Amino acid sequence: MDFYDVNMVTLWAVMLVALFGMLRKDNVTVGKEGAFNPFRNLTREDFVRDGQLKVPWVRIKSAKTIQFFEREHRVPLVETGGTLCPVTAIANCFKATPQGPQSPAFVWRKERGAVVPLTHATFVKNVKVLIWKADAYQRYEEMSKERRPELPLLMAQAALKLGNARSRGGV
Repeated sequence: MDFYDVNMVTLWAVMLVALFGMLRKDNVTVGKEGAFNPFRNLTREDFVRDGQLKVPWVRIKSAKTIQFFEREHRVPLVETGGTLCPVTAIANCFKATPQGPQSPAFVWRKERGAVVPLTHATFVKNVKVLIWKADAYQRYEEMSKERRPELPLLMAQAALKLGNARSRGGV
């Protein structure tokens, strides 16, 4: 994983927010490029810090269980301080892709330089590429259906492998 690539910095942040926040891809991505809705999709201002405790939170306004805006979830993100720290990943992502507070939380830079909201299709396509690079896809295919709930562990192992390769100058 090339952390000098703005898109990989974004992808890393999205994966860690989804993993540590136990969120679905629908919570962290947009269905289509032109479908961004600040009331349904995460914006930059949905990432806040509690004033006293300095705890970073993600405010979820719309989800599978919140379809009519009757409430919102606040999901804490723990600062782990390492390669797998979601708070550091978000800070790096927001620094690499400056946007306004009502802008999509996660944006993707297209080949010609245009910046668009990160879509489901782009997210899935790039995660699959990372799985192939980490040789994790073969292990996923070998898993029986009963063991597929272990996929988050498999993804974390792949992320650690990529993180270790990154620290050695690889991937």
